[in-house]
Amino acid sequence: LWYCSGYLGYLVLAHYIRKQITWNRGKRMRIGLTCLFIGGAFTGWSFWWKGTPNQLIETPLLEWSWEFCTPNVLLATFGAFLMFTCIKRQEAHPWITGISKLTFGMYLMHILFLSNIAPLFMPEGPAQPVLPVAVTIPCMAVLCFVCCVVTTKLISLIPGSKWIIG
Repeated sequence: LWYCSGYLGYLVLAHYIRKQITWNRGKRMRIGLTCLFIGGAFTGWSFWWKGTPNQLIETPLLEWSWEFCTPNVLLATFGAFLMFTCIKRQEAHPWITGISKLTFGMYLMHILFLSNIAPLFMPEGPAQPVLPVAVTIPCMAVLCFVCCVVTTKLISLIPGSKWIIG
């Protein structure tokens, strides 16, 4: 239950925002941006507070700040969902729709790529990245994303692949 117990609430939250909140576009954008900023700022602060450079820390002590069922992540998600309602476009760009159909498979495989990409940027370990951390993290994220998109797209071309990647 750990991995799926609270996630249904985000579906309910999105439905509630779509059907029950009737604020004008400006108010939704202001409140959404404020909630996203506060939730994100708390998440960043709590990671900074718990993370101590050059000191080994158990992963759960660091991860508590960005677990999906915590108030700060809920607040940031509420803000993001609220801002999404301000998008006027009825249909997404075709490449966004194409990638969105692959996301479950990408989610399932991202850790396989990430565990192989990380040593390229941190051969001596996480404490000594090759590039500055502010560059390393986005580079790893983009490379992992691209690898997952390409791999999942190739898998999606196999007959019956929907049973593998969703």
